[in-house]
Amino acid sequence: MIAHEAGTDTYRQSEGDAAKRKLPPIAFQFDHSTKLKIDKPAGDYVEAEKFANGKLASRFTVSPFRFQPQPGLVSGYLPIVATRLEKNSAKEYQGFRLNFEGRARVNEVEGYQYAFRAQLPQEGTHPRQLFGRIVLLPEPYDLGDPGKPYPPGKTPHRGVLITMLSTSLDTPNDPIRVGDEGALKQLFRSFRFGTG
Repeated sequence: MIAHEAGTDTYRQSEGDAAKRKLPPIAFQFDHSTKLKIDKPAGDYVEAEKFANGKLASRFTVSPFRFQPQPGLVSGYLPIVATRLEKNSAKEYQGFRLNFEGRARVNEVEGYQYAFRAQLPQEGTHPRQLFGRIVLLPEPYDLGDPGKPYPPGKTPHRGVLITMLSTSLDTPNDPIRVGDEGALKQLFRSFRFGTG
């Protein structure tokens, strides 16, 4: 991590860093507040968390994602892939309710996203409200021109899954605002493939 202004670091992951952890070798970077706790859980590239009074306020996780070879345009099959992910989320998050799904564009890379409401269980008290937003981003065909579409007959075979969770201890009051407001805004808006 390299500091480039007071209170902010840049997290950079090279292909070699990922390969050493036996994860698909994808390079990416993002900026984040130095107040966030950064970890590398098994199976995920990186996780950044903010806590308030010892309780989770928000979490930003970047995980590897593999695509099965699909015919047609990326934009055509991403919604199908997202439907499977939504079913998994419904099993993972208590009280899952889908609020939104649709196309996403993150620094020129075309992807797909969905947002949801759920509950965060707490020991001995009522569950807290949890807002989630999950963004599926295929690896760009050309890192130098991330918006360049895959040529006919070629499709991505890997990418990342960005999972953003926010509780009542953070700013967003709507699932689709997670990543656009609050502690995760800087991370999400600065996310880029590559380390250049």
